[in-house]
Amino acid sequence: MTKIVLINGKQVETEDAKISIFDRGFLYGDSVFETLRTYGGVPFALEEHLRRLERSAQRVLIRLPEDLSVIDNEIRVAASLVHSAAGAGEGDAFIRVMVTRGIGDDLGLDPNLASKASRVIIAGPLQKPSPEAYEKGAKVVTYRTQRFGDATAAVGSKVGNYLVAVLAMREASAAGAVEALIVDGDDRVVEGTTSNVFAVVGGRLVTPPEQAGILEGIT
Repeated sequence: MTKIVLINGKQVETEDAKISIFDRGFLYGDSVFETLRTYGGVPFALEEHLRRLERSAQRVLIRLPEDLSVIDNEIRVAASLVHSAAGAGEGDAFIRVMVTRGIGDDLGLDPNLASKASRVIIAGPLQKPSPEAYEKGAKVVTYRTQRFGDATAAVGSKVGNYLVAVLAMREASAAGAVEALIVDGDDRVVEGTTSNVFAVVGGRLVTPPEQAGILEGIT
């Protein structure tokens, strides 16, 4: 199954997929994103993902297309292309949607230096956990930190600056684990680097509250 790339709605070959070094997503991690999967070529929970992308963008003041159907359509096109390339009924795809603040007129942190957001969509074959992971479980580690968005207006948004998660996964990998659970300054497990945390306690399914600054999700 091949990878599909769309930049600002235009499909490009993966080897030609480029974005300016002056794009603020590259310079500062000044971007928001979503990752979703397909079932039978159909994007799962697409409306919910688009609304979460919209909330993230609002919190960090990145302007999305006024009509979200633009991004909706691009996601569906990418999903269809990946599904067609794999053959009907063959495999599922991941789709990553990124929106950066765009290219600035000059180097500098002021968001007003950029006038138009950039959209990038990458779709490719979905790598699922092994059946053994579901049967026997998976090793994880804990990683104590304060996330970049905590105590800011961006808390709870899915931003492109993922350095904390990268460092946490480096520690997990060194320990032979597949995920790191983030522990905040109040000694609370809040979420994983790429996953949400749920537990059965006293016969009840529980998860950290939104007020903990988690990224809302069910993965």
